[in-house]
Amino acid sequence: MMHAPTIHSVGLPPEKHADRVVAEMLRMIASDQPPLIAQLKHILKTTPDGNPAAQEKLRKKLADVNNKLVPDVYLEPGKRGRYTMHIVSIAAWDAEQRDYITDVKDRIPDKPWLACIIVRYQSKGQHRYRETMARALLVTHHSLSRLAQRYGAQTAGDLLIAADAMMQAFLREIKIHGNSPKWIKNEFRLHFKLEDATGFIQHITAIIKLCDDGDSGATVVTLF
Repeated sequence: MMHAPTIHSVGLPPEKHADRVVAEMLRMIASDQPPLIAQLKHILKTTPDGNPAAQEKLRKKLADVNNKLVPDVYLEPGKRGRYTMHIVSIAAWDAEQRDYITDVKDRIPDKPWLACIIVRYQSKGQHRYRETMARALLVTHHSLSRLAQRYGAQTAGDLLIAADAMMQAFLREIKIHGNSPKWIKNEFRLHFKLEDATGFIQHITAIIKLCDDGDSGATVVTLF
C-alpha cells in the first residue's frame, strides 16, 4: 500500500526537503482529482432533485464527498428541478499547460500548483446542467513549499486547508474592493490565519499578483 507523502523533520524542514515532499503531495492530489470529478458528476446525474428539500439533500451529499478538496457547496434552490449548485473546489493545476488536471490521461507535472475554483451547475431539469467555472486563485508550488518551511505544513491536507483559507481571504478582499483587478497591483499583501495542531493561530501573509494569462483571478507567488 502506498503511503501518503508526509514531511518528517526535527523542527521546520529545510528548503530542498520541503520542495521535494510538497511536490509529491501535489502530484498525489492531482492523481486523486479525476475520480473525484467523476464522483461529483455521478451524484449530480443520479440524485433526486425535484424540490428544494431534495436539492438540499443533494447539496449535503456533494459536500460529504471530500471536505478538503471540496470545502464548500452552496445551493440556490428552485422548483421543478431547476436550481443552481455552486461547488467550491481546490484543484490541481498544470502551470505549463495552464489547465486543470481533469482526466486520468492528463500529464501530471513535476510540481503542480493548486487552483481555487468555483464550479456553477445551473440545472435545467431532468439532471441536465449548464456548467460554468470561475478561477479565483492560483497557489504556486513555491508558496506551498514556503508554507512547510515557515509554518510547519506536513501533509497534503495541510496544503488544502491553507489554500482554502487563502481563497476565503481573497474573496473577502473582493467584497471590499470589488471585482475590478486594479486593487491587486503588483504585490498585494493578502492576510489569512491558520490554526496549528496545538490550537495556536498563525497569522500569515501571502503575496499575490494578477494572473499573467489574461484570465480572471490572482496568483499567490510566495508567503512570509
